[in-house]
Amino acid sequence: MFEIENRSTLQINLSGMVYAKAGAMVAYRGSVKFSRKGALEDGLGKLFKKALTGGGMTLMKMEGQG
Repeated sequence: MFEIENRSTLQINLSGMVYAKAGAMVAYRGSVKFSRKGALEDGLGKLFKKALTGGGMTLMKMEGQG
C-alpha cells in the first residue's frame, strides 16, 4: 500500500481508506474522495486532551481507489 517514491515523497496505492496530514498531499490520480476528519470522531476525551496539551494535527480522510 505504501511505497517510498523518493527522499521526500511517499506513494500510497489507495484501495479503501487512509488518513493523511491535511496539506501534505502533492497530487493524486484516480477516484478519491477527501474529507476532513471530524473533531468528535475520536470521542470527547481525546478532544479535551488535544486542547489541553496542544497536541494533535488536522487529518483528512481519503477514500476510494487511486
